[in-house]
Amino acid sequence: MAKYGAYPNDGIDDEKAVQAAIDAAGDHTVVVFAAGTYNFSAPDDPARGRSLTGAEAHIKVSGKTNMTLRGAVDETTGEPTTVFDRNLLFYTNQPISSSFNRVSILDARNNHGVKIENIAFKNKLHYTVGKVLSIDSTTITVEIVKGYPMDNGCPVASANVWTWDGVNEGEEILKIGEPSVTYGDNVGHFFSLLDAEARTMQCVKKDNAFYGKASVGDYVSWHYGWNAQGTVYMSKNINIHLENVHIYTALRSALFLSYNHNLYFNELEIRPENNRFSMSPRDGVHASRNTGEFVSDNMYIKGTRLDGYVVTGTAATVNIIKDSRRFKFITDQSVRDFSCLNTPLYFYDNNIRHKVPVKRVNYVSHSSSGSVYNVVTARDIPSFVDNSTTLIPSGLSPVTVIVKNSTFKSIGGASELYFCDNVYSSNNYHENIMYSPVRLGANITRNHTGGNLEFSNNEYKDCAWEGNFYKKKQHGYISAFNLSKVFSNMYVTDLVIQNNKFISTTSATSMPPIELDEVGNVLIRNNSYEGFDKYVQLWDVYNVTNED
Repeated sequence: MAKYGAYPNDGIDDEKAVQAAIDAAGDHTVVVFAAGTYNFSAPDDPARGRSLTGAEAHIKVSGKTNMTLRGAVDETTGEPTTVFDRNLLFYTNQPISSSFNRVSILDARNNHGVKIENIAFKNKLHYTVGKVLSIDSTTITVEIVKGYPMDNGCPVASANVWTWDGVNEGEEILKIGEPSVTYGDNVGHFFSLLDAEARTMQCVKKDNAFYGKASVGDYVSWHYGWNAQGTVYMSKNINIHLENVHIYTALRSALFLSYNHNLYFNELEIRPENNRFSMSPRDGVHASRNTGEFVSDNMYIKGTRLDGYVVTGTAATVNIIKDSRRFKFITDQSVRDFSCLNTPLYFYDNNIRHKVPVKRVNYVSHSSSGSVYNVVTARDIPSFVDNSTTLIPSGLSPVTVIVKNSTFKSIGGASELYFCDNVYSSNNYHENIMYSPVRLGANITRNHTGGNLEFSNNEYKDCAWEGNFYKKKQHGYISAFNLSKVFSNMYVTDLVIQNNKFISTTSATSMPPIELDEVGNVLIRNNSYEGFDKYVQLWDVYNVTNED
């Protein structure tokens, strides 16, 4: 880096120098960063984020083969000591609805083999937290916690209520039994600075903002609701490896992944820098429209306002049938010209899956309503298939998703959401998760329901005090249902829940920890339950073996 003028800890913007070093590096190259903080302070203004093509990001990695970005590591703690620190401009009283796009710190596209190791990413704090001094029908007044910003005129988005954890001294947790203070952005709400010396700020309430769920003595955190892509954005790459990567603060999602093939994460941490309060106003990991293997080991995700780890797949509808082995399908959402692997199709009839091997799949066209593919199958399609039959083209979703040995804590959403097949979640720990830690099945915007899913040897503690966002009456530490209107006949299939531990230490989370609806072919066995009157709630299901 020094060769190109990038020096850590000098307070000088390193963007051009770092980019020059990456651009100059050839394929099969390791780009080495020294320990310390590299600054990215070039203006993050409306002009910069106008066109989100990747070129606007602070660091671009594009068209490389087997390139590694390698930082330094603390040999004692194992923490990365190379930090990419991005400054952000603040605009007083800027409405959330007109917020411009803040760009990614790192954008990696069209690479064949990219690895990032021993690097931490952080943004200048764009959220804050205060201890509630008073709250009534008109105003809420808080004392801003030391170390957090007091930005006069900051908007309110993705707010949460926190309380002191008397068991784990020194740690704040989401207030069990209460929902988040706001769902999404509270348009028109701003905090004003009252007394800088006393660190007090106040918000005048409108409608049902801060609708009584915070009490004096609680802490309230809120984000500024700025639009953004992921802090790290990766698209159209083959073979991504993240090793000991930390993301401390995010504008929307911390890590956004789309149209990649094969992702491997080890020791990925997405959490607040000081491990206190909130970390992001949206998801930790959001993986949409990826294929191949997706393996995550030893993750730590804490403090996301919405969901911790989200993997989505693609559903489709038969479009035009040419003969018994040739037809077209259109996807439920555009996947552009993404190549579809020659893996099986799964047709649905009366909630039952029918597997058909594929000989060839070719992309035809795409529009905002979906992408069209030509298919040649290896054997005849089932006789019930017509021009409206729903299916899962497995070649447009991950082949397998493995999450193991990972921790999810204090998340204002769900921990793991899967809209895909072949998921194996094991030896993970979930605590203080507002919604169901594990959420399965289609919703109104994601139509892939999922099949061949196994959850084993996990521990879930004090979760799901709020009903699911799309189905308020359903709680469940492991929860499944289908809310898709077009793909309503797709049930979650082939689900195994075994050798898990479910714990509730509060009456707020004492509903059945396993709650399943629109599910078929289920095995439930050898799970342990503490603090529950009822263990399993089954609704519209078939072929269930419940040994608990």
